[in-house]
Amino acid sequence: MASGVQVSDEVKQLFEDMKVHHKGEDENDHCKIAVMKIREHSIEVEKKYTLGEIKKGNQDPFVVFQNQLKSDTCCYVLYDCCFDTKEVPNKEDLILIMWTPEGGPREDKMVYSTSKQSLKAVCSGVKYNLEMQDYDDICSRHSFGECLGKEVTSIEGISVCKQQRSS
Repeated sequence: MASGVQVSDEVKQLFEDMKVHHKGEDENDHCKIAVMKIREHSIEVEKKYTLGEIKKGNQDPFVVFQNQLKSDTCCYVLYDCCFDTKEVPNKEDLILIMWTPEGGPREDKMVYSTSKQSLKAVCSGVKYNLEMQDYDDICSRHSFGECLGKEVTSIEGISVCKQQRSS
């Protein structure tokens, strides 16, 4: 079922910029997290967080990611996640998340669900496409790591055995 929602050029360019680290690029300018919302039949960038902004605020990127997901608002998030597994340390993969919380408006959840294919087509090559509706999926590094389907040992340099979601 097609929704008729288009993906904005800004989202397309942002994805291209996030998937490739350019030689000589200052890592602080690299977009770490992008929140996208549907506005007037188009998926638009709502907010971007660069690694520099996150570092400057002395924030944990995973907590910044968690805090973007509201209990009553649908969105898409593109997250450039750094994690370690038992087999491979220092992995960095793009994760596309469709957040349609149980408390969100039913009509919004339907539009986001039917529009995800358009976004996935633009974001080809994303390693993980996740659909989440519940804070249990993101309440801790451990539960988020399980969503990645790997034996994840740390996310953003912090063990998956620590830290619950901040409120």
